[in-house]
Amino acid sequence: MNIARMSGLAEQAANTLSELANELRQLSAGVHLVERARMGGTGGIRASAEETGAPWEGPVSSRKVGSKTGVNPLARVQAFWDGVSMAPVMTFGECRVDLAAPSGRWELLVLAVLLGARVTNRVVERTFATLRNQGLLDLERLACGGEGLRHALEEVFRTEYHALGNKAGKIEALIDNARRLVEVWDGDLHAIYLAARKRVQEEPASREATATGQPGPVAAAEHGVDEKMLIQSLQEFKHVKQLAFWVCRTLKAHGIWRDLGPWATGYHDRYTRLPLERLGIEHDSFDLRSQAGVMALYLQGYNLCSQDDVKVCLNECPVAAWCSFAQLGT
Repeated sequence: MNIARMSGLAEQAANTLSELANELRQLSAGVHLVERARMGGTGGIRASAEETGAPWEGPVSSRKVGSKTGVNPLARVQAFWDGVSMAPVMTFGECRVDLAAPSGRWELLVLAVLLGARVTNRVVERTFATLRNQGLLDLERLACGGEGLRHALEEVFRTEYHALGNKAGKIEALIDNARRLVEVWDGDLHAIYLAARKRVQEEPASREATATGQPGPVAAAEHGVDEKMLIQSLQEFKHVKQLAFWVCRTLKAHGIWRDLGPWATGYHDRYTRLPLERLGIEHDSFDLRSQAGVMALYLQGYNLCSQDDVKVCLNECPVAAWCSFAQLGT
């Protein structure tokens, strides 16, 4: 084998290893940067902190835990996650859902239907995995319906979906939603988002504020999307309701629907409450909550707080000095 060919093979192998290493880093971290570097030095975080008026104190690892020196921790959370999105493939239980694909966005809508009940995440994870493994989440198949399909769905819901509520209603919702997605939106949830963007481009959007002084849903024209239309269109699918906001938050967090503002993504759950609880902040206070923003709180809670690992807190968290878990382990 000549030297040139050996050199070429070595370069190809090095590139492959580099790609694999990068993929592993993304899987372990759960996030990647879109507009600025987060972990590659302090520059990106320092710039964000200055923009929000929060003084920079250096990385958490260089400070004594418990030092506060007047810095607003919510502003630091917002600055830390500014411009960050997670990889387009979402992990739900043991399943991976590719939100960059129409089939993955349909599966996200299925999850919204399953979560829309008094049910644990673990039950939804098992139900979703079983439906997928048995080929019962195929959009075209569900849209066509049929007795055989209904019987198969009934069996899965009977054995796996232990939730309060009407299981038959959930089955009907999956079939009707699949049919609506195919017939109205050409089989892709992304078509709704594009229609909401087109609406803003065609019609001047109102910039009026709500009675509370906070931006209303149509004021999201600043983000290029008619968020009110988007949410209403999502809620036309059966058994979605408030989970429409969860769908929007998820797709923005994973870098798919990037132009959404805080109204359409304003779904609050354990992941957004956990950072506030550990910082000793009342999570029902809109003014305090809005200082960090829904997306920043969600990314903080999902990627860091939910790991319940003090080492992660001390090494990666931008507000470890204020966090009860980092200091006390509770």
